Amino acid sequence: MLAAFLSAVLATGLEQSEPSDAGDLGLQLRSPLRDRAPHREDRAGPAAGVEQSRPPSDAFTPRVAVYIYPFSTAEMFIAGQMSSPPGGGNVLALYGAGGASVRLSDKVGLDVEVGGGMLARQTLGWVFSAGVGPSLQLTGDEHFRGLFIATRFRFQVFQPAQLVPLSVDSNEGPADLGPGLARAFLGEIDVGYHLRAGRFYFAPVLGIGVGYAYDYVDSTGVRFLSPFTNPSTSKARPQGIVWSVNLNLARLGLAL
Repeated sequence: MLAAFLSAVLATGLEQSEPSDAGDLGLQLRSPLRDRAPHREDRAGPAAGVEQSRPPSDAFTPRVAVYIYPFSTAEMFIAGQMSSPPGGGNVLALYGAGGASVRLSDKVGLDVEVGGGMLARQTLGWVFSAGVGPSLQLTGDEHFRGLFIATRFRFQVFQPAQLVPLSVDSNEGPADLGPGLARAFLGEIDVGYHLRAGRFYFAPVLGIGVGYAYDYVDSTGVRFLSPFTNPSTSKARPQGIVWSVNLNLARLGLAL
Protein backbone atom coordinates (compact mmCIF):
# COMPACT_ATOMS: atom_id res chain seq x y z
CA MET A 1 0.00 0.00 0.00
CA LEU A 2 2.92 2.28 0.78
CA ALA A 3 4.43 1.42 -2.57
CA ALA A 4 1.20 2.37 -4.38
CA PHE A 5 1.13 5.72 -2.61
CA LEU A 6 4.71 6.57 -3.57
CA SER A 7 4.05 5.66 -7.18
CA ALA A 8 1.06 7.99 -7.31
CA VAL A 9 3.07 10.87 -5.84
CA LEU A 10 5.92 10.42 -8.33
CA ALA A 11 3.53 10.28 -11.29
CA THR A 12 1.83 13.50 -10.20
CA GLY A 13 5.22 15.27 -9.85
CA LEU A 14 6.36 14.23 -13.33
CA GLU A 15 3.14 15.44 -14.93
CA GLN A 16 3.50 18.90 -13.31
CA SER A 17 7.18 19.26 -14.17
CA GLU A 18 6.93 18.44 -17.93
CA PRO A 19 5.14 21.68 -19.06
CA SER A 20 7.56 23.77 -17.03
CA ASP A 21 10.55 21.98 -18.55
CA ALA A 22 9.10 22.38 -22.02
CA GLY A 23 8.40 26.03 -21.33
CA ASP A 24 11.93 26.52 -20.02
CA LEU A 25 13.30 24.77 -23.12
CA GLY A 26 11.20 27.02 -25.40
CA LEU A 27 12.51 30.08 -23.63
CA GLN A 28 16.05 28.79 -23.97
CA LEU A 29 15.53 28.17 -27.70
CA ARG A 30 13.89 31.53 -28.40
CA SER A 31 16.07 33.71 -26.24
CA PRO A 32 19.18 33.52 -28.46
CA LEU A 33 17.08 34.68 -31.45
CA ARG A 34 15.75 37.61 -29.44
CA ASP A 35 19.24 38.37 -28.21
CA ARG A 36 20.72 38.38 -31.76
CA ALA A 37 17.93 40.43 -33.42
CA PRO A 38 18.90 43.75 -31.79
CA HIS A 39 22.50 43.24 -33.00
CA ARG A 40 21.33 43.01 -36.63
CA GLU A 41 19.20 46.13 -36.16
CA ASP A 42 22.13 47.93 -34.54
CA ARG A 43 24.40 47.01 -37.41
CA ALA A 44 21.85 48.07 -40.03
CA GLY A 45 20.92 51.28 -38.21
CA PRO A 46 24.26 53.16 -38.48
CA ALA A 47 24.79 52.02 -42.09
CA ALA A 48 21.38 53.32 -43.06
CA GLY A 49 22.16 56.58 -41.31
CA VAL A 50 25.43 56.93 -43.26
CA GLU A 51 23.62 56.43 -46.56
CA GLN A 52 21.06 59.06 -45.66
CA SER A 53 23.70 61.57 -44.50
CA ARG A 54 25.61 61.58 -47.82
CA PRO A 55 24.97 64.82 -49.75
CA PRO A 56 23.17 64.36 -53.07
CA SER A 57 25.51 64.54 -56.07
CA ASP A 58 25.08 67.02 -58.97
CA ALA A 59 23.51 64.85 -61.62
CA PHE A 60 23.40 67.69 -64.22
CA THR A 61 26.13 67.27 -66.84
CA PRO A 62 25.65 69.69 -69.74
CA ARG A 63 26.47 68.54 -73.24
CA VAL A 64 25.83 71.80 -75.11
CA ALA A 65 26.45 75.49 -74.42
CA VAL A 66 24.44 77.96 -76.51
CA TYR A 67 25.66 81.55 -76.36
CA ILE A 68 25.76 85.00 -77.87
CA TYR A 69 28.55 87.59 -77.98
CA PRO A 70 26.77 90.48 -76.21
CA PHE A 71 29.64 92.96 -76.62
CA SER A 72 30.02 92.44 -80.37
CA THR A 73 27.03 94.65 -81.20
CA ALA A 74 28.42 97.67 -79.32
CA GLU A 75 31.96 97.08 -80.60
CA MET A 76 30.93 96.98 -84.26
CA PHE A 77 28.75 100.06 -83.83
CA ILE A 78 31.64 102.02 -82.25
CA ALA A 79 34.11 100.77 -84.88
CA GLY A 80 31.78 101.90 -87.65
CA GLN A 81 31.40 105.35 -86.12
CA MET A 82 35.17 105.70 -85.71
CA SER A 83 35.96 104.52 -89.23
CA SER A 84 36.39 106.95 -92.13
CA PRO A 85 36.98 104.99 -95.33
CA PRO A 86 38.18 106.81 -98.42
CA GLY A 87 35.25 108.82 -99.70
CA GLY A 88 34.38 110.13 -96.22
CA GLY A 89 31.52 109.42 -93.85
CA ASN A 90 31.19 107.12 -90.87
CA VAL A 91 29.50 103.73 -91.23
CA LEU A 92 26.41 102.73 -89.28
CA ALA A 93 26.83 99.09 -88.26
CA LEU A 94 24.14 96.89 -86.72
CA TYR A 95 25.68 93.51 -85.93
CA GLY A 96 25.24 90.41 -83.81
CA ALA A 97 27.07 87.10 -83.28
CA GLY A 98 26.64 83.84 -81.38
CA GLY A 99 27.20 80.12 -81.49
CA ALA A 100 27.10 76.76 -79.76
CA SER A 101 29.66 74.38 -78.29
CA VAL A 102 28.76 70.67 -78.39
CA ARG A 103 30.69 68.26 -76.15
CA LEU A 104 32.07 65.25 -78.00
CA SER A 105 33.86 63.93 -74.89
CA ASP A 106 34.77 65.15 -71.41
CA LYS A 107 37.41 67.53 -72.77
CA VAL A 108 36.80 67.91 -76.52
CA GLY A 109 33.98 69.88 -78.14
CA LEU A 110 32.87 71.16 -81.52
CA ASP A 111 32.15 74.89 -81.79
CA VAL A 112 29.92 76.45 -84.44
CA GLU A 113 29.58 80.24 -84.71
CA VAL A 114 27.78 82.68 -86.98
CA GLY A 115 27.61 86.45 -87.17
CA GLY A 116 26.09 89.07 -89.42
CA GLY A 117 24.61 92.50 -89.76
CA MET A 118 23.86 95.57 -91.82
CA LEU A 119 26.17 98.41 -92.87
CA ALA A 120 24.95 101.81 -93.99
CA ARG A 121 26.74 104.80 -95.44
CA GLN A 122 26.19 105.86 -99.08
CA THR A 123 24.04 102.82 -99.49
CA LEU A 124 23.26 99.62 -97.61
CA GLY A 125 25.91 96.95 -97.22
CA TRP A 126 26.09 93.77 -95.19
CA VAL A 127 28.49 91.36 -93.51
CA PHE A 128 28.21 87.64 -92.76
CA SER A 129 30.59 85.10 -91.24
CA ALA A 130 30.45 81.43 -90.24
CA GLY A 131 33.03 79.35 -88.43
CA VAL A 132 33.44 75.79 -87.20
CA GLY A 133 36.20 73.94 -85.38
CA PRO A 134 37.25 71.84 -82.35
CA SER A 135 37.75 73.14 -78.83
CA LEU A 136 39.71 71.64 -75.94
CA GLN A 137 39.09 72.18 -72.23
CA LEU A 138 42.50 72.30 -70.54
CA THR A 139 41.54 72.46 -66.85
CA GLY A 140 38.61 71.45 -64.65
CA ASP A 141 36.81 68.14 -64.15
CA GLU A 142 33.31 69.35 -65.09
CA HIS A 143 31.92 70.30 -68.47
CA PHE A 144 32.20 74.03 -69.27
CA ARG A 145 34.22 74.86 -66.17
CA GLY A 146 37.86 75.72 -66.75
CA LEU A 147 40.44 77.10 -69.18
CA PHE A 148 39.93 76.24 -72.86
CA ILE A 149 41.26 76.87 -76.35
CA ALA A 150 39.10 76.89 -79.48
CA THR A 151 40.28 76.66 -83.07
CA ARG A 152 38.15 77.10 -86.18
CA PHE A 153 38.01 77.76 -89.88
CA ARG A 154 36.00 80.90 -90.59
CA PHE A 155 34.56 82.21 -93.84
CA GLN A 156 33.61 85.89 -93.99
CA VAL A 157 31.95 87.78 -96.82
CA PHE A 158 30.82 91.39 -96.88
CA GLN A 159 29.70 94.16 -99.18
CA PRO A 160 30.94 97.57 -98.03
CA ALA A 161 28.32 100.29 -97.76
CA GLN A 162 29.28 102.20 -100.89
CA LEU A 163 27.97 102.20 -104.45
CA VAL A 164 30.32 100.79 -107.10
CA PRO A 165 29.88 99.65 -110.68
CA LEU A 166 29.75 95.86 -110.64
CA SER A 167 30.73 93.38 -113.33
CA VAL A 168 31.15 89.64 -113.64
CA ASP A 169 34.92 89.75 -114.14
CA SER A 170 36.71 87.01 -112.19
CA ASN A 171 39.88 87.22 -110.13
CA GLU A 172 40.13 83.42 -110.02
CA GLY A 173 39.52 83.17 -106.30
CA PRO A 174 37.25 80.60 -104.62
CA ALA A 175 33.60 81.50 -104.09
CA ASP A 176 33.92 84.40 -106.53
CA LEU A 177 30.85 86.60 -106.17
CA GLY A 178 32.09 89.41 -108.40
CA PRO A 179 33.70 92.78 -107.58
CA GLY A 180 32.35 94.69 -104.63
CA LEU A 181 31.93 91.55 -102.48
CA ALA A 182 34.98 90.83 -100.33
CA ARG A 183 35.51 87.33 -99.01
CA ALA A 184 38.09 85.94 -96.62
CA PHE A 185 39.16 82.46 -95.50
CA LEU A 186 40.67 82.44 -92.02
CA GLY A 187 42.18 80.09 -89.47
CA GLU A 188 41.58 81.35 -85.93
CA ILE A 189 42.40 80.41 -82.34
CA ASP A 190 40.71 81.64 -79.15
CA VAL A 191 41.71 81.34 -75.50
CA GLY A 192 39.02 81.63 -72.85
CA TYR A 193 37.73 80.43 -69.51
CA HIS A 194 34.44 78.56 -68.99
CA LEU A 195 32.37 79.74 -66.03
CA ARG A 196 29.13 77.93 -65.20
CA ALA A 197 26.59 78.18 -62.38
CA GLY A 198 23.96 75.51 -62.97
CA ARG A 199 22.69 76.27 -66.46
CA PHE A 200 24.04 79.83 -66.58
CA TYR A 201 27.12 80.01 -68.84
CA PHE A 202 29.70 82.79 -69.22
CA ALA A 203 33.17 82.74 -70.80
CA PRO A 204 35.60 85.62 -71.31
CA VAL A 205 37.54 85.01 -74.53
CA LEU A 206 40.14 86.60 -76.83
CA GLY A 207 41.49 85.35 -80.15
CA ILE A 208 43.48 86.02 -83.29
CA GLY A 209 43.36 84.74 -86.86
CA VAL A 210 45.18 84.85 -90.18
CA GLY A 211 44.07 84.03 -93.69
CA TYR A 212 43.64 85.16 -97.26
CA ALA A 213 41.10 87.62 -98.69
CA TYR A 214 39.82 88.30 -102.21
CA ASP A 215 38.29 91.52 -103.50
CA TYR A 216 39.45 93.23 -100.32
CA VAL A 217 40.61 96.84 -100.46
CA ASP A 218 42.90 97.31 -97.44
CA SER A 219 42.12 100.72 -95.98
CA THR A 220 44.01 99.98 -92.73
CA GLY A 221 47.48 99.79 -94.28
CA VAL A 222 48.41 96.77 -92.12
CA ARG A 223 46.31 94.07 -93.85
CA PHE A 224 43.78 94.01 -90.99
CA LEU A 225 40.45 92.56 -92.14
CA SER A 226 37.67 95.12 -91.70
CA PRO A 227 34.29 95.58 -93.41
CA PHE A 228 34.64 99.36 -93.05
CA THR A 229 36.42 99.94 -96.32
CA ASN A 230 35.80 100.69 -99.96
CA PRO A 231 34.63 97.84 -102.18
CA SER A 232 36.68 96.48 -105.04
CA THR A 233 35.79 97.40 -108.61
CA SER A 234 36.04 95.66 -111.95
CA LYS A 235 39.36 97.47 -112.52
CA ALA A 236 40.81 96.93 -109.05
CA ARG A 237 40.23 93.55 -107.41
CA PRO A 238 43.06 93.16 -104.89
CA GLN A 239 43.75 90.06 -102.86
CA GLY A 240 46.27 89.03 -100.23
CA ILE A 241 47.07 87.84 -96.71
CA VAL A 242 45.00 89.38 -93.91
CA TRP A 243 44.74 88.99 -90.16
CA SER A 244 41.94 89.46 -87.64
CA VAL A 245 41.36 89.80 -83.89
CA ASN A 246 38.44 88.31 -81.98
CA LEU A 247 37.31 91.23 -79.84
CA ASN A 248 33.94 89.73 -78.94
CA LEU A 249 35.34 89.58 -75.37
CA ALA A 250 32.82 87.18 -73.82
CA ARG A 251 30.22 84.48 -74.38
CA LEU A 252 26.92 84.63 -72.52
CA GLY A 253 24.31 81.88 -72.65
CA LEU A 254 22.91 78.62 -71.30
CA ALA A 255 24.36 75.16 -70.67
CA LEU A 256 21.96 72.40 -71.70
